Amino acid sequence: MGRVIVFSGHMIDNPAMRGPDKVRPARFPAQKTDAAAKAIGAALDRIGAAKGDLGLCSGASGGDLLFAEACLERGMRVELRLARDETAFLTESVTFADPDHCWLNRFMRVKQNPDSKILIMPDELGPTPDGVSAHDRCNRWIFDAALSNGPSKLSAIVLWDGAPGDGPGGTRHMVELVRKHTGRAPEIIDPAKL
Repeated sequence: MGRVIVFSGHMIDNPAMRGPDKVRPARFPAQKTDAAAKAIGAALDRIGAAKGDLGLCSGASGGDLLFAEACLERGMRVELRLARDETAFLTESVTFADPDHCWLNRFMRVKQNPDSKILIMPDELGPTPDGVSAHDRCNRWIFDAALSNGPSKLSAIVLWDGAPGDGPGGTRHMVELVRKHTGRAPEIIDPAKL
């Protein structure tokens, strides 16, 4: 197997919850989608991602799907690892702020690509135990799958503003896993600088 590249990143902002005059500040507004896609592609190129390498991520609107698309454009294989069954995942992480079905359509294109595979965490690992965050568990599942190929083959890219997340299992958690288990920092793309 070639290189394994893990991605974690912010979902697209839900304008009902993030932005001016909202409880939470903007983090990854929709107007930065194209710039983020270019930055993710450039990070893959810096890493030397190539045909046959594997990209691992969840499949949320925003960073995850932009990463998956960039991997497929480079002839890589992609595994989307979903924290919940597909219907629940789409509601929680893809269609929550998608009135034009843009992100749902992107998800379906990635899913239907022959170089893509979708794994559903409850099907693969069983139900999430009580008191455990499904998102934290999914981050560990993604990272452990990548690490099982050897730390020297693992690279990571994150789309992250550097702030703590909204809950367990966010991008900050993935950054901590990468640093702790590889001794290296991931490629960090700060959406505020796009």
